[in-house]
Amino acid sequence: EVTQADDAAFFMDHPAFRLPEMDERKTVFMRFLTKRRMTVELQRVVDSMSDKTSTDYLLAAATALMANRDMLPKAAGFLKVLLQHDSRHATALRLLGKVYRELGAYEAAAGVYEKLVELFPDNRAHLFNFCLCLVETSDERARQQLFKLVYKYPEDSNVVRLLAWSHLCAGELEKAKTEYAKILQLDEAGRADYVNMGYCHWFGGDIDGAVEDFRHAVEKSSVEQVLGNLESDAELIARFVTSDVEVFLMRDLVRSVADA
Repeated sequence: EVTQADDAAFFMDHPAFRLPEMDERKTVFMRFLTKRRMTVELQRVVDSMSDKTSTDYLLAAATALMANRDMLPKAAGFLKVLLQHDSRHATALRLLGKVYRELGAYEAAAGVYEKLVELFPDNRAHLFNFCLCLVETSDERARQQLFKLVYKYPEDSNVVRLLAWSHLCAGELEKAKTEYAKILQLDEAGRADYVNMGYCHWFGGDIDGAVEDFRHAVEKSSVEQVLGNLESDAELIARFVTSDVEVFLMRDLVRSVADA
């Protein structure tokens, strides 16, 4: 059986493929490969391009590199070069915002999404990501932008989640519990929702309530995944839990609920 990868390899192995005159056709081919997530083949085409300054080349190169987390900084470099020539290039801005978020560079990502919100004020995803980055950096503009988001999309469960997370990060535990309670009533409620409600209870001194939330979180996934949440949320936990013993107790209780 001949696969798309086989077809792509046949095309790229042809001697004519290496000619500079093929660059224009390669840009079309790169879009084809990008759409089908054929990153190995895409990287090969990117490396073969003669003109490494074109918009298509820079976008394709960044897309190929984004498939490898270790290459995210290099992908950002390609996108920033493109944006030097066209600061309003929507696709490049979206990709750069995503790269910054995956790198945890939320302040830089906020700047990108702010630009996207200016360009596309009615785009829900851009406003959501802008708010998320502001919350993650404790930016004073977060609350104002969140109110705007909630006003425009009050029924969006992810918007409610973000509002709850913002309250949790700010130590407004009762407000956070109110919002997470809305999420937990939905069929779509998942592991992270129960873990975050568990934080609300734990940080507020209700250990039994937290254990029950962690139990539900484990039922929705696994002990390992819930412990993964605790690991990734270490910075948040450290704001409220100063004792290493208490952190150990939290992790131990998560393990114990699976055996109960």
